[in-house]
Amino acid sequence: MEEDSRLIIDSLKKAAIALENQDKQTAINTLSEITDEVAHFKKAAENSEIEARRMQEATTHQISELLLREGKAHADCEQAKRELDATYSEIASKKVSIQDLNLRLANSSRELERYYDELREHEARIADLNDTSAGSIILSILSLGIDRAVKAIAIEIDGVRDKIEIARRTIGAFTRELSILQSQLDGDNNRVNTLNTIVGQKEKQIKELDFLEFKLHNQEAIQRKRLAFFTEMNLFYIKLQDLLNNVNHRLDDIHDIVDELDNQTPTITSFDPSRHDLLSLNQALLLFGTALEQRTPLMSSEPVFDQNRWYYITSEWLGAERPLTVDSNGSVNGVKMGKKDGSPRQLWKVEVSGNGYFKLISQLPADKRSLDVTSNNGIDFTPNMGFIANRPGQIWKIEPEFEFFRLSTLWLGENRSLDIVNDGTNTKLTLADSGNYSGQHWKFIPA
Repeated sequence: MEEDSRLIIDSLKKAAIALENQDKQTAINTLSEITDEVAHFKKAAENSEIEARRMQEATTHQISELLLREGKAHADCEQAKRELDATYSEIASKKVSIQDLNLRLANSSRELERYYDELREHEARIADLNDTSAGSIILSILSLGIDRAVKAIAIEIDGVRDKIEIARRTIGAFTRELSILQSQLDGDNNRVNTLNTIVGQKEKQIKELDFLEFKLHNQEAIQRKRLAFFTEMNLFYIKLQDLLNNVNHRLDDIHDIVDELDNQTPTITSFDPSRHDLLSLNQALLLFGTALEQRTPLMSSEPVFDQNRWYYITSEWLGAERPLTVDSNGSVNGVKMGKKDGSPRQLWKVEVSGNGYFKLISQLPADKRSLDVTSNNGIDFTPNMGFIANRPGQIWKIEPEFEFFRLSTLWLGENRSLDIVNDGTNTKLTLADSGNYSGQHWKFIPA
């Protein structure tokens, strides 16, 4: 197909030269020889544009639905936080009430004890008055008389007993109210735990949705570039086929088309997400033809790397002067972010592993090792250099994200990405929770 693309371009230029030489028939004959090729490319470009538009619209719809889910998650989280604040206020109020009740209960208990002391005192006096000893009788006669004294104390005893009953009822009421408040407080504390769990779940969901939204916007940007590319291809071949269909009346249009082909100004974006440069029309036509010839998946987001080239792997955060480097300080097994020096330990080959995955093989050490991931505890995951093997920690997924790529492994999945540890030295690497962080955005720069 690339040959067909070159044939079309060359034929157009030959026809333009023939027309300049006033050889109209040769120009027409030259153009007629590429009718089938133009029709084929036009159909391919048309189908590609339709499919690219469909995919972009589907992604836009996904983003719209995701934003609704994200909005609901935010609303649910805020509602849970408001309920949490209200519950904390209720807990504080109940604690004050419980403190007040405990104070009143203590006062009532002391008052009840005082009444019991008073009752025991009166009962002791009656016992003294009922004492039949000679001394007690004489003592009672000298005061009010036994009967009158006993009646007076009995009245006081009745009054004290009434006070005791009131105090006991008051203490009972306080105790019941205290029990109710304590039960409500336990319920509020349980609700706090439940609401904190909900807030945690919603915040985690929001974080996941934010990252998914970022990825979908990235996907939409790739599809937008892809749609622009295929639209340009389709428009070119529509124009060219229209010329061929009306060659006798539109032959002079050949000059405008050839002028476009000769213009080397890059204005067309590539459908290949691994390319971020613009293409001239001539380059775009050849790329399209090559893709059709090699049966390259035109709608795939999988990047295409030159298998015969070495690359520097750099991050958005640290920039081009701090590439991924095999650590030669004591062991060839380590990797770090080093200062660019052009040495073999900073050069990497991207080798296709199949199913959209790759191996990252360094030029140093000489025994050929691949970027690997290991863990001693199942919590911390450390990138290192391992002997090339069919290990899931050595099989990397490289996903385009705007002008950069995200690197994750078959072993840990897309939820963990190659990241730089932010510890001040910023040389160590890890596999961290995936997110929209500059330390997780990587670029492959041809050496």
